[in-house]
Amino acid sequence: MRFLHLIPFTCFAALAAAVFPLNVYSQEEADSAIEELPDPYEWVTQSYSFPASSLIWGFASEKRGELRAPSMPGEEATDEEVQNFIKKSNSVVSHYLEQEGFALPEGVLVLYDPESNTLTARAPRIVQGSLSFVSEDFQASSEKYILIEVEILEGVTEAVQEMAGRAGEMADHTDLRNELAGAEGTRLIDSGFVEVRSGQRAKIGSGEEVYQASDLFLLEGGAVEYVNDGRDVGTVWEFDTVLGADEVTIDLNLGLTHDITPPARKMIEFTRSEGGTISSAASETHFASIISQYTMRSGTSKLLGIWNPDPVGADEGGVRQAAFVTATAIKNLPVLEKRLEEILEQHGEAILPIPEGDLKFEKEAEEIPEGMIVRRFVIPPTFLSSGGGGGGESAADPFADPIRNEPRFTVRVTAKTILQSAGILFPPGSSANYLPSSSLLVVRNTPENIQLVEAYVMSICESVEKSIGATIHVVEGPAEVIREIRSQTRGLTNHEDQWDELLAHDEVTLLDTIWMEGRSGQRSKVESGKEFVFPVGVAIEREVPKDKEDDAEQAETRLLYAEPSLETQVIGTMLEMDPVLGADEWTIDINFALHYDYAPPEHEAAPQVGDGDDVRMEGPTTKFHQAKLSTQTVFRSGSIRMMGYWAPEGAPQFADGDIMQAAFLKLEVVRPDEEEYAR
Repeated sequence: MRFLHLIPFTCFAALAAAVFPLNVYSQEEADSAIEELPDPYEWVTQSYSFPASSLIWGFASEKRGELRAPSMPGEEATDEEVQNFIKKSNSVVSHYLEQEGFALPEGVLVLYDPESNTLTARAPRIVQGSLSFVSEDFQASSEKYILIEVEILEGVTEAVQEMAGRAGEMADHTDLRNELAGAEGTRLIDSGFVEVRSGQRAKIGSGEEVYQASDLFLLEGGAVEYVNDGRDVGTVWEFDTVLGADEVTIDLNLGLTHDITPPARKMIEFTRSEGGTISSAASETHFASIISQYTMRSGTSKLLGIWNPDPVGADEGGVRQAAFVTATAIKNLPVLEKRLEEILEQHGEAILPIPEGDLKFEKEAEEIPEGMIVRRFVIPPTFLSSGGGGGGESAADPFADPIRNEPRFTVRVTAKTILQSAGILFPPGSSANYLPSSSLLVVRNTPENIQLVEAYVMSICESVEKSIGATIHVVEGPAEVIREIRSQTRGLTNHEDQWDELLAHDEVTLLDTIWMEGRSGQRSKVESGKEFVFPVGVAIEREVPKDKEDDAEQAETRLLYAEPSLETQVIGTMLEMDPVLGADEWTIDINFALHYDYAPPEHEAAPQVGDGDDVRMEGPTTKFHQAKLSTQTVFRSGSIRMMGYWAPEGAPQFADGDIMQAAFLKLEVVRPDEEEYAR
């Protein structure tokens, strides 16, 4: 492996005049950018993870024979022992770097701890930048796992709804989470974490496993026959993760089931008679659930959804709950040994003073060839994925015949090979390097070829994986106000002005806000509410005694069994969507369904059977008060539209008919590297 040559200051200054996708900076802007950069000649001490096997196990030197980095001295080592370590370690490490083509100026001290794979350098910033490139390249081959952290917060309704309204404007919701966590009245409901390898499934949960009767039968003599079913009650998270070849992007499939309260038992009457009432026990749960898919950068957070923890039709607590997930790709490397920095700070100057004046190299660094320029690009974190299979290696032929134990040859994909495969030429002296930690592509080439790189970067920026953020707002207000707003929106593809006008109205109330994010072409669902169990039938069988069969009409029959029939319906709020992003990257074809219960169900038990001669057959009745919207339409990213309105009924506050409710939908394209392009 050959290292990058040290980037001279002329190149460093050129990097300041960065070319971002679609943006070319003026000379004035470039000069301003240079002034804001740290001094490239400032001497600093920094540490890097540097898992170089040659330094760990030793390497052969043509001039000096076999060399190996010495072990770091213990905490009780004397000053003399520490200084001897500095001399030996610096001698071995600097010789190794120079042998690999790394130009070091006079005065640089480099130490290495083989146990923690830590390389610590006291050097100018311009040298530290080159060491950082090499460190990233070494770390690319290390094993990795994904740490997933989850939590559910409960906060004041207004704060949570306002936060959800801004979620579509950013890919990383860490700031939203921190704002909510620090707000007055917010409390932590649940949290957890789990580690998982890329491509594997993980599950984490807490709570109880409850067994309760699911089928009940009333037998002769009043005995009850039943069947028990078990279920987990609490909070359960499920994940399926895939780490991208760039080792920064994480594809996350997620499922959440959260029981807001423990199951509640109730008795349901099926029928009444002179002989008594037949009733059956049932259990109801109050829950929230989310199923979705996310493409996110390592270390970022996502707002998964928000819901009302109170029963349907009530908002006694004035709070909402919100679920967050944070996914971080972690390299399976030792923790950096920071004591090396302390050793250099205490003894470095005594061993080798920092020289004054300009940097002097024993071996001159490579200058930028005449006719070439250097440009820097911020690119999608999926850049290396465009060059081959996972892990930065060339993909295997999927149509080749499998041959067991056949030797395989793989070629590591680099920034230069990816650009060359796109038809961009790299004459002698040109180069291309990619720094995954900051999604930075640095290219040195002729102006003509730089233009081709710009075009290529623009194309991959457009093709980066994107997700769709959907926000549903349900409002309630005077019927004439809702109808007037609806008339104003006729023919408009964006109802943003009308939405702002509606929110500003004194008599309009924001009832609920639902947030969901999912990938294009995949279905996502968020649901919260209560399982409502209600009767739909009962089967009763009786038997005529054998000695009374001839006079069955006059004989008393015996109850053999009664089998009640129950159904469960979720009352609350449900949003389901299946979005498809158009080729223009802004048009969204959306299939969506909204279910919204605006009042609790009404259940009336079966009436008592009378003593008269008339036969009245009546059973229990159940009424649900809900609005349902289901359609397919086309949106433009960033727009909000009224999708439907309805006149609620079934509760005293709706009796006069002057109240209406409406649903507004906002869709936004969210790209995982949004923050990079917002710079």
